Amino acid sequence: MAHHQKFWMTNICHLYKLSGDLAKAKRQRQISKVLSTTLDVLSIISKVLSTILNFLSIISKVLSTILNFLSIISKVLSTTYIYAKAKQQLQVFSVAKAKRQLQVFSVAKAKRQLQMFSCSESEASATSVFCSESKASATNVFM
Repeated sequence: MAHHQKFWMTNICHLYKLSGDLAKAKRQRQISKVLSTTLDVLSIISKVLSTILNFLSIISKVLSTILNFLSIISKVLSTTYIYAKAKQQLQVFSVAKAKRQLQVFSVAKAKRQLQMFSCSESEASATSVFCSESKASATNVFM
């Protein structure tokens, strides 16, 4: 019987070892599947990240274009503001110049009118004096 026990013990040990080997092989296949699935997921993530980087590159170019456009608009608005300010200053200058010219013209006109009035007053005085003197002489002559 010892021989049978030894046989069965040997077979049980082989079976146990075989069972362990089978479990180990099963775990290795499971690990292999997990690693394969993990590699597939990482590949997909890599493709997604690559697409995101391309998208960000496009967004960067769009933002750069927008900034250039805003810079151009800023320059146009600045030029427009400077033009409007210059135009306003020119209008103020023109109005002030026109007022000065009108004042100069009005003063000159008033001076001419005063001179003409003074001249006509002088003529009237002179005529009056002349007339008075003439009357006086005429009166003296006839007396």
